[in-house]
Amino acid sequence: MIGVRIEDLFSAVHTLESQVANSLVDQELRDLRNTVRDLSHRVAPSAIRGPASQTPLPLQVSCQAPSWPNIALAPAAPTPSSSHPPEHSRTPAPLCSYADVIHGGTSELDQAAADNAVRRKSKAKPKTQSSGTSAVQVANAVEATSPKGSPPVPSASRRFYAPRTFQAPYPDEALIRIRWPDLAAAVLREANSNLSVAFRTFVNDKGAVSVVSTDTAVPAASYAPFFEALSLKLNQSFPDSDNPWLPFRLAPTDL
Repeated sequence: MIGVRIEDLFSAVHTLESQVANSLVDQELRDLRNTVRDLSHRVAPSAIRGPASQTPLPLQVSCQAPSWPNIALAPAAPTPSSSHPPEHSRTPAPLCSYADVIHGGTSELDQAAADNAVRRKSKAKPKTQSSGTSAVQVANAVEATSPKGSPPVPSASRRFYAPRTFQAPYPDEALIRIRWPDLAAAVLREANSNLSVAFRTFVNDKGAVSVVSTDTAVPAASYAPFFEALSLKLNQSFPDSDNPWLPFRLAPTDL
């Protein structure tokens, strides 16, 4: 800091000497210059002292006459004694905790917390190892123990039909295919039946009307109690007095 201060003073002196070069204060300025030069010789070695590996930089001292009178100089800092070790070689003092500073050691609260942590660790139960059973194995086990549904009923076992009295094609068979599923469902609803009412209807070239339940879990035999009512509805919806349809029956399954 002293070296920087001296350099600032020389810069100020150099600036002012151009302003008062022809003044009558030459004697005072010469005294000031001598004082600054003597001061710089005393403090230069300690002010710019650096690490041992670096070469000290010489202090640049101006030889021109100073031109700033009555400058109060700060007293030179005492040169540090060589008996004290350098700052970087001193061992830092150990840091004290909050409990050491306040209570002179570990506080009762800290000690209680530490004891509680030790008790929790001693009471902690060891974690049980995983059985290694995968999700696929669990799903397979559940599927094996769960009751399986009945296999789907073949299409032949879900079919029932009504032949005509005389085998002959019906002239408007497309109308029967379109309307009969809804008419058959209406008959079952009127009878308060809980059976499925989803049907497909076919009419062959001999006039026979075949009905297939689309529910694969319901066999055609379940509709047997309603065969007479379904036959009556078929003849009323598509009347043909000369060649009516006979009652519905189960379709053969051995063909």
